[in-house]
Amino acid sequence: MVTEFLCVKHGSSGGYMLNGVLRCKICRAEAVSRRRRAIKRKAVSYKGGKCVDCGLITDHMSVYDFHHEGGKDFRISAGSRSWDAVVAELDKCVLLCANCHRIRHHPVKIDEKPGPATTV
Repeated sequence: MVTEFLCVKHGSSGGYMLNGVLRCKICRAEAVSRRRRAIKRKAVSYKGGKCVDCGLITDHMSVYDFHHEGGKDFRISAGSRSWDAVVAELDKCVLLCANCHRIRHHPVKIDEKPGPATTV
């Protein structure tokens, strides 16, 4: 029984057994991040690749949010879901840039006065 191993890529000795294969925790975290980024890119493309409110188009996927307009079963970025499950959730959403998403959740009231500007 192997209790410790050395990752060839990272040189770390921490890891775990998955399906009979030793896995480095860092390698696993990197794989999960790659998968989530790929799903986000595919989801943005599926929803048309631009903000429905302002029309912004960019290659920076972190700019885009999925705004639910109906019931929400799960966060699209969460866990290991099949693409069919992701599509079913995306069909309840519109694609917005982060700014437009914030505006939808926090609309400015006409009689609301902005606070004083601050500098850092």
